[in-house]
Amino acid sequence: MPQRHIIRLFLAAAISLLTIPDCLAADSSKPLLLLWAGSSSIYYHNQPKQCAEWLTRYASLPARSELVGRSGTGVHVYLRPDFRPEYGLAPGQTILQKIAGQHYDYVVLQVPAEFINGPEGDEHDRSLDVYCAAIRAAGGAPVIYEMGWGQDEQAVAGRQKIFAAAVRNRVTHFAPCSTAWDRVRRERSDLDLQNPPDRTHPGTLGCYLNLCCFYAALTGKQLSESPTELVIWRHLDDEQKQAAQEQVAGREFDEYDAALPGWMKRLMVTAEHETLAADTAAYLRMVAWQEYQRIQQRLTAARDP
Repeated sequence: MPQRHIIRLFLAAAISLLTIPDCLAADSSKPLLLLWAGSSSIYYHNQPKQCAEWLTRYASLPARSELVGRSGTGVHVYLRPDFRPEYGLAPGQTILQKIAGQHYDYVVLQVPAEFINGPEGDEHDRSLDVYCAAIRAAGGAPVIYEMGWGQDEQAVAGRQKIFAAAVRNRVTHFAPCSTAWDRVRRERSDLDLQNPPDRTHPGTLGCYLNLCCFYAALTGKQLSESPTELVIWRHLDDEQKQAAQEQVAGREFDEYDAALPGWMKRLMVTAEHETLAADTAAYLRMVAWQEYQRIQQRLTAARDP
């Protein structure tokens, strides 16, 4: 075998060992507890709940997700004294108190490229240092949700700042969603990752790609099975919203759904199951896994030059 192939195999094995999640060394009989901190592109299509279901079903890691935050804001805002959440915090509770008191295995931090490279970019960047320290002090591991659907130079600069923050905070759990989106858009312009006319949130394919990235970031493994079905929220007109509100009033919710605001519940009760074409799902899984491996190689090289 050529020497360069041996070196590649050695590096792949080393990366695999370095990225084994902390939880896998703990009591596997205890469900994983995940906190997702962010706004609409973190909770859309009940992404945290679907991720927990994937971990439970495909990784044999029973998991439960919780959500905290407010629509349209970055996680840096959640640290401000006057922050008022839409979901996830008890009256008078701060997000740092929630992290310290609940002892989450993982806390997923939504980091949009447009925020960390925007007018409040420095505050957003510094907030990640605060979060990572608090999460580790409580016994958990921070997870970076690299988010951002743009393809311009600002998006590239934002991804660079997100990576630098991950290196600075020695983050090993990194979901390269924005990077994966950028690759798919370059390679497969026929695949629309959003559901027109919505150009703000992940669509069916975008949500699936994100979930594949999260699965890799949280398990350090590639999906061994081939999930192709997702629960997708649909946009509602006024008449549909009224009908959905009547469904909400008569529905019993599980712990995750019960914590959602009313308008999220309306979208949740009217959600539809959608099945992806097998070849499309396989391509998106491949992209997520390859980009996860690349980001792990870069993180390892940056931490241990």
